[in-house]
Amino acid sequence: MSRRSSWYQPAITYEGVVTAEFGAPDQSISGPGIATFLDDGSQELSFQSEIDLSSRLGKLINGLTKCTALRVETHNGTLVSHDVNWARVEVLSKTVSFNFKSATFVPIETRKPRYFVVPLINYMGGYPDRLEQFKSNPLLLHPANAFCMPFELYGLSAFIQPLEYKLGASRRESIEKGNSRRDATAVIVCEHADIINNVSAFDVFQFGVLPVLGLATGTAIHVPWVEIRDHAGELVRREHVLWNGPDYQKGHRAIYESNGSLSELLRCAQGWNDFGKRDWALILRQTTQIGWTGVNSWEQMCQHACIVIDVLATQSGAKPKGVKYSDAMKSLLAKFQLHDFDVMGKYEEFDSLEGWSEAVRKLRNMVMHDAKQIDLLMDEAQMIRLIRHLHDIALRLVLCSFGYKGLYAPAVLGQLDLVRVDWVTDSTLPQEFGYPKPQIRKR
Repeated sequence: MSRRSSWYQPAITYEGVVTAEFGAPDQSISGPGIATFLDDGSQELSFQSEIDLSSRLGKLINGLTKCTALRVETHNGTLVSHDVNWARVEVLSKTVSFNFKSATFVPIETRKPRYFVVPLINYMGGYPDRLEQFKSNPLLLHPANAFCMPFELYGLSAFIQPLEYKLGASRRESIEKGNSRRDATAVIVCEHADIINNVSAFDVFQFGVLPVLGLATGTAIHVPWVEIRDHAGELVRREHVLWNGPDYQKGHRAIYESNGSLSELLRCAQGWNDFGKRDWALILRQTTQIGWTGVNSWEQMCQHACIVIDVLATQSGAKPKGVKYSDAMKSLLAKFQLHDFDVMGKYEEFDSLEGWSEAVRKLRNMVMHDAKQIDLLMDEAQMIRLIRHLHDIALRLVLCSFGYKGLYAPAVLGQLDLVRVDWVTDSTLPQEFGYPKPQIRKR
């Protein structure tokens, strides 16, 4: 089978007759136009209208009347959207512009689905294995001796390949240097199935795979579109989505690929009942955002960590009504045999605050309700150590919640090496969390 290395398009253009339908008044307008989608998530659609846009209808269309359907008829297929955000009229040029949340392109020629293709915006992970095992796949972008990140999705074979052959190539390097805030850097190729584990395939990627990759690499990852292609790599369908995520932020990289940890994390995550569901994705994205020190204050980092722990405690039943936050967190940690409370209960640094668990409770209440008073609670150095510890607790609890027991990079100041998620035992020392050498309480 020949390999079509030029199949990937960073800019997709649909040119033809555009028709826009409006629910009130029951009218439609049409004219020649172009829709353009870039793989950094940006989009543009405009066309020349055949009607007088200064008329009553034209004024109504200008953002006041919802567009119920938008269609672009091209020479090789049709782009359709029923989810239009807004329409804007430029009277002098008789041009109508549109922005929409989603759109679907279906080619004229019908083909049988064989692969998913999912471009990844701001994926900064590594590629531990060779593409050799996928050499018969028509969607390779590079020679078989190039690198990829293989994994399985509910038994379906999949891999992530970089869009550019060298890891220091222009797109990735531009993001890392701050010259670009978002761009496609990689693409997933996965065997096709209409429904994956009773969830739509699109949701499995958007609310399943992507949040896990984001948690592992420390940044939010999004998609500009999802394609379905046939056995020869020809397009079957393309689903466009509106970019609505944050720009690139370098966060805490929790999981590395070279030891097989990322593929193991993806495997474990698929066993979670809510994998591929929106609420589950929000928890993972909230956990990822804890480590965005470039945009978050310490108080905001603490808020994110406390929300994640709070949600997990509530979902697990560890926080029934009336139970204190610190008690709920202690119960949740005990469920996964994580001994942070045992370790910190033996030492004196937070005695002025009635102990570590009470310091956690008071800090949580302040950042959630009155962050301006934190400096009255503890000094900045104490606060930073405690927040980093809470970040690590939130991260471990998320990883444990879907059964991951492998290596990760702790978020606390005292740990530089990769360790197992269950590394905290009753013999762990507080300085391993980044606290100063403790004074042991006299019994």
